[in-house]
Amino acid sequence: MKKLMITAGVLFAIALPFAITRGAEATPLYTSPLFVAKGDVVVCELASIGTSDIIVTIIVYDADGNEVATNPNSHLQAGHTAAAGLISTGNYYRCKVISNSSAIRVSIARFNGGSSDLNGYGQVK
Repeated sequence: MKKLMITAGVLFAIALPFAITRGAEATPLYTSPLFVAKGDVVVCELASIGTSDIIVTIIVYDADGNEVATNPNSHLQAGHTAAAGLISTGNYYRCKVISNSSAIRVSIARFNGGSSDLNGYGQVK
């Protein structure tokens, strides 16, 4: 029994730094693809729903996987929003968000004139 307790203690001591490090790593989050007609605007939108400031990177990819817009390493205050977008060439787009927090919500939207339709939600719970 004593040997088992020592082994468990050693495993905990080894695993603890990994658990702490894991919490500090970036959490990638992806939206589903959304087709946006030529001339419309595609925007990846992020909302911070936590109580602490965070660092976020928002990347927009086209259907071929090319990075077409980015908002890198932005400092975002608790409760605020950030976005990255572009005028579409008539393509499918998807968003990738990297954050040091899981208290975020992400969407991809298409704007044409004054209206938008949201699609492709992705969220970390």
